[in-house]
Amino acid sequence: MDIILLDEHDDHIHATIPIYLASDFEYLTVGKVYNISNFKVERKKLHKVVSHDYMIHLTSDTSIQENMSSVQIRNHKFEIVQFEELTKRQDSFIQSSDVLGRLVRIGELVDQEVKGKQKTVKKLVLRIQMNRNKQVNATFWGEKAIETSSEFSNCKSSDSMVIIITSNNVKTYRGEPTLSSTSATKIYTSPDIEEIASFMKGEQLSKEVQLIRGENENFNMKAETMTIEEVKRQRSKVTELYVVCKVKIMSINSSGSWHYNTCYSHYVKLEKSGTQYYCERCKEFVTTPYRRFKVHVRVEDNTGSTTFVLFDSIVKNIIGKDNGERILNEASSTNEKIVPIELCEIVGRSFTFKLKLTNYNLASGNENFTVSSICHEEYGDNFRHDEGNLSNDISTHKDEVDNNKEVNMKRKSIDNEFGINKRPRKYCYVDDDEDEV
Repeated sequence: MDIILLDEHDDHIHATIPIYLASDFEYLTVGKVYNISNFKVERKKLHKVVSHDYMIHLTSDTSIQENMSSVQIRNHKFEIVQFEELTKRQDSFIQSSDVLGRLVRIGELVDQEVKGKQKTVKKLVLRIQMNRNKQVNATFWGEKAIETSSEFSNCKSSDSMVIIITSNNVKTYRGEPTLSSTSATKIYTSPDIEEIASFMKGEQLSKEVQLIRGENENFNMKAETMTIEEVKRQRSKVTELYVVCKVKIMSINSSGSWHYNTCYSHYVKLEKSGTQYYCERCKEFVTTPYRRFKVHVRVEDNTGSTTFVLFDSIVKNIIGKDNGERILNEASSTNEKIVPIELCEIVGRSFTFKLKLTNYNLASGNENFTVSSICHEEYGDNFRHDEGNLSNDISTHKDEVDNNKEVNMKRKSIDNEFGINKRPRKYCYVDDDEDEV
C-alpha cells in the first residue's frame, strides 16, 4: 500500500506499507495528522512517486500516534508537469508525473489481453487537454480502470471538468507521450483545489466532454494493410506511419550483433567509454548493462523482400520470455555474431506484423522497418517457398551454432518446426515502442 505524507514545512515523501501489514494500519485516515516513529528509510533512484530522494517503509515496529494539536498542514500537494516536460520524461521511470487538464474524452472499459499470458486486464483511456494545443491520453489498468470508470459513469457530455491525475508513468505511443497508471495513481476533481481553480479561471479550452464508446484503443488510431512492395514505396511528410504487413521470415542477419546493451530504465543503446557504459538518458555510468534483443530478419511476401527489425519484447513474445532471458544472459560468453538456435528456429514462420515507419523510412527511403507489434502468426503457409531452400537456410544457421556451442537438441521435421498443420496461435499485443537505438 502506498501513501504520501506531507508535513508542516510543505515537504512530502512517499511511504509504503507491506501487504501483510496493511490491516495493522487500516485506521490511517486521509487528512488527519500523525506523529510517526521507528520506520526504515531508503534512497530512491527510480520509480519515485514524488521528487524526494528518499522513501519511508513502515514496519511492524513503526509507532503512529494521532497529533491532536492545531498544527496546520495542507491537504494536498501536487507536482504538476507541463506537456513540454512530459516529452522529456518519455520512457524514463525516474519519477512519476502529476498532470492537470480538462477532461475531453472518456473511453470504454474493455478487457485487454496481457502480452505473453493467457489472461486479460481491465483497461480505460481518458483524454485530457493540457493547454490550448496539446492533449494526452491517460490509460488506467486493472482496479484503477474499474474505479475510474465507476467514478465517471454518470458524466454527461454537457459536464465541464478539470482534473488532476497523479503518479503516472510517461510512455511513448507513436512518438507522443502517453500516461500509464501506477498503484499510486489518484484522480482529483474538486474545484476547491487551488491548482484546479486556477486552471479553470485562466484557461479557454473546450468545455464539453465527448463520450467515446467502443474506441478505447488510443481512440481509433488504425493502420492500413500493405504488401512489402507497397511499404517500400511509402513516402510521406509525416514523421511516423503505422502499417500492417503479412510476411514470412526467410533468414536472420548474422553479420552483426543480435542484441544491444541498455540501462534498466531505458531502451536507448549505451555508449561505451573504455570499459564503462554510459546512459545519455540517466546521465550516469551503468555498472551492469541490461541486454535487449535487436534482431534483423529478412522477410518476403508475394511482392518482394526487405528487412524487418525485431526488438526485445517482440522477440520474447515469439520465442518465450524465459528462453529470451536465458539467451541474453548467456550472450556475454559467446560470439555475439553467432545466432542462437532458438532465434534460428523462427526462420520459416509467417506473421502479420504492425510496422512503425519513421522519417528514416518515409523521407530517406531506407529499409530496415521496425516491428511495433504482432497481430497474429500465420499458418497454412500462404507464401510457399521451395522447402529444400528453406531447409538449407535453417541447417546453415543451426550448423553455425552447433560448431561454436554444444547443443543437444532433437531436430524436428520442417512441418512440425514451423507450424504447418498446426492450429493458429493468436497474438493481440499493445504496441511497444522501444526502437531508440
